[in-house]
Amino acid sequence: MSEKWQRDKLIAQRNVLFHRFLSNPIDVHLAVEIKAIDDQIAEITERNRTEDRKAELRERSRIPLDESCSGIKRAAKTVHDIASKHVVPKS
Repeated sequence: MSEKWQRDKLIAQRNVLFHRFLSNPIDVHLAVEIKAIDDQIAEITERNRTEDRKAELRERSRIPLDESCSGIKRAAKTVHDIASKHVVPKS
């Protein structure tokens, strides 16, 4: 069960209970149920926000593959060029 589906289901349950509570505000049991559902909704929402923030940070920290590869190629070419100039004669 996806979190979005679970959250939507909880919101629907909460709305039904809230409308029943509006018609009978003395029923404290409904208020307690609504509070418990609100806490579950808040927990799912916070978890989704945290996951979204983590995904955004991962996306920002990615180095484009082309840039990282070209840097490696330049370094390898430089090392090759230096090594080819300093050939040690065999004894």
